[in-house]
Order: sequence, then C-alpha cells, then structure tokens
Amino acid sequence: MASHAIFYERAVPLQLDRHGQWRLARTSGYEFSRTANCVPIMAVEFLKAAREYPLVFLEQNSTILPVGLLGLRQGENFCLHASGAWRGEYVPAYIRRYPFIFAASEDSSQFTLCIDEDYAGFSPQADGEVLFDKDGSHSAYLKNVLAFMKEYELQYRRTREFCQIVKDLELLEPMQARFTLADEEKVALSGFFSVSRDRLQKLSGDKISDINANGVLELMYCHLFSMENFSRLAKVAQKTNST
Repeated sequence: MASHAIFYERAVPLQLDRHGQWRLARTSGYEFSRTANCVPIMAVEFLKAAREYPLVFLEQNSTILPVGLLGLRQGENFCLHASGAWRGEYVPAYIRRYPFIFAASEDSSQFTLCIDEDYAGFSPQADGEVLFDKDGSHSAYLKNVLAFMKEYELQYRRTREFCQIVKDLELLEPMQARFTLADEEKVALSGFFSVSRDRLQKLSGDKISDINANGVLELMYCHLFSMENFSRLAKVAQKTNST
C-alpha cells in the first residue's frame, strides 16, 4: 500500500527569505501520483469518492485511516491518462493539496506550512502562481492554499475520530481481494480492512441509534457501497494490460 506522506521527496518550511521569488506552476497535471495505488480519503469525501474508488481501511502505527484504491498493484495508478490528466470525476483532496503539507509540532498544537521543493513546477524560474506579494505578505493564492490546508487538517482530525469509533465498536475485519485479469494474471490485494456487515447488523439498537445520529452509520454504508468499485478497477486493469 502506501505511507502517510507519499509523493513528498523534500518537504521544507515555506519561507519568505528562501521562496519569496519562487513560483508554482502545474506543469504536468497529476503525474506525481503515477506510482500511487492508494491515497488517504477523509470522511467528508466518502460520498463522492465512494462512487469511483474502493474505500478500505489501513492500519499504520496503531492508527486506522481510510484510503481510496487507485490501482491493483504496487506502483500503479489507473486513474491517470498518459498525459497526467485525471481520468475520474473526483480528485481526492490528498492529491489536490500537493505539493503543500503541514508539519505538526511535537504536541500537535502548531502547524508549519511546508512545500515539496522537488516538485517539478516549483522554482525561481517557473511561470505560475506567486506565493508572496512584493511587500512580503501572503499572496491571494497562498491565502487560499492555507485555508484549504487548515480545512484539510480539521477534516483529518474528524476522520481520526470516525475511525476510532469504528475501531472501538470492533467492526473491522481483514479483507483480501483476488482478481484474474484477461491475460490470466492473478492479482491479490491484502493488508487492509473492511467493515463486517455481520458485526454491523448485530449492533444493539442503542449503538445503531448513536452512530446514525453522529453520521458514522452513513459513512460505513458509503464504504460498503464502494466495494463495488473493485470490479471497475479490474476492468481498467484489463484494458491497460491489453494496450
């Protein structure tokens, strides 16, 4: 699968004295995500993301987080055209935020906006968005970036809370998906979790009422509905292999 900070090669704090003259250009669409077969999905994205991607849960360092699967094998993202343009209708927020990322202090009370200096579209020679105005203040573009990043961080915390509820209810079970592609190649995906329909149905009426009231039940059904997208990924894989 993937680590939490995929894509980022050299994330450094965004600073006026270093980056005051740098510009940011989207030079190659989403080419940077070419080798990502999954990315984190925030709970607020479930409704849109579940229409296109299988949504599953990964456990890393005792933390459960949902991810959207973009491919069936390591290093494959079937959601990109050869040009780097996105195939689907919904681009996950994790991908849209790149090359920016927040670095948290040890106690997570403060956040520093960082940027991947190795991103191809970011340099003093690039044509594109100005990050700092002539007086050194944040440009309108950078203000929008900060607003987006703050909202992403808020949604990340809410997603952690959602996942903790699912974990505390002991609803997750290991899952494996197997496919046979057109060329008879067998592919198996493992290492992730899904909500057990059986365990969900056995919850008491009070618990069902609670998770319905706080929106968790709807999110779990979005996740279960998204499992239908495994067949979609397999069809895309077959088309890719045949070209």
